[in-house]
Amino acid sequence: MAREVYSIVSSVGKANRIDTFNGNFGLLRGVAAAVLVLFVAAALIAKGARILAVLAALFVLAIERMHRFSRHYAIELFVQFLLVKGAPP
Repeated sequence: MAREVYSIVSSVGKANRIDTFNGNFGLLRGVAAAVLVLFVAAALIAKGARILAVLAALFVLAIERMHRFSRHYAIELFVQFLLVKGAPP
C-alpha cells in the first residue's frame, strides 16, 4: 500500500521531503549494521567492557533514530497523499 501511495505522491512532484526522510532512514540502517558488526568483532577480541558499552549505546541510538525517521517518513507520506487527494482536479 505504501508503494502505491508513494507513486501517487511522486507523480505530482511532492516527494522531496519523503525522499529525505527515507534517505536518513537508510543511512542510519547502515550505521546500525556497521556498529553491530564492530560490536561482534570487539566482543570476539575481548579488549574490554568499555568499548562494548560504547558500541552498544551507539547501536541503540542508531536504532532509535531509525525509528524516528521512519515515523516522520510515514507521517509525511500520508499527509502529502491526503493533500494530493484533497486537491481539486
